[in-house]
Amino acid sequence: MSALGKKILDELGDTAIRWLESLGEKYRKMDIGVDTEIETLAGKAGESLSGLEAKAPEFFSKYEKIPLFQAMQEGNLALMKPKTFRQLAARLGDDEGTYSPLFDDSVEKIQKYADMYKYGELFDDIPYLRFKEETPTDYQIVAHEGRHRNRGLESLGEPVSLVRMLPTEEMDYLTDKSNYTREMLNLTDVKANPTFYDELSSFQPKGGAKVGTLGEIMEIVNIPSYKQFGALRNLK
Repeated sequence: MSALGKKILDELGDTAIRWLESLGEKYRKMDIGVDTEIETLAGKAGESLSGLEAKAPEFFSKYEKIPLFQAMQEGNLALMKPKTFRQLAARLGDDEGTYSPLFDDSVEKIQKYADMYKYGELFDDIPYLRFKEETPTDYQIVAHEGRHRNRGLESLGEPVSLVRMLPTEEMDYLTDKSNYTREMLNLTDVKANPTFYDELSSFQPKGGAKVGTLGEIMEIVNIPSYKQFGALRNLK
């Protein structure tokens, strides 16, 4: 048993333990050479696993196990209110107070995703926001995925959303899908408490408005709450 795996296992409750056991069984059925010992899986998931169980265990039953496990390994998970995701990502048509026939499709998608959340259908990927560090205290959102899913959560009155926060060096995410040269959000970012600005991209060329500081609008899953400015109950 690895030291990290033992440490993480000692922190876990029944929900996360059962989730790990089910994850191991899924990998064994796939027979793709993954080490499915529970200690190994716990060590790979790291503090994101224990953090998610402590802060928002409902997401174990909202997402497919393998994509969630992979996101845990990246260490990029954050919690925020669905309306905060809506403020950070490029706007949909109704946010601007204008009507477009294209928004009719959005309404259908939002209802579809709300029903999936409501009736326990698992999603196979996790919403993300891609950000560029303009300065040590100014982080610009440059891309997104998951506006309709977050609208679905918001329509159900869900208090928080699980979001992958992906760093990038480029403004054009279409040519930068795997540019992870910057470290994921960590305790250094928490201490700097940077300001986030809404999406500036081809989807929203007039973006760049201030939304709030890290401590006001999100909580990093793999960092204990007492080390962060924004305890979940205080998020904007």
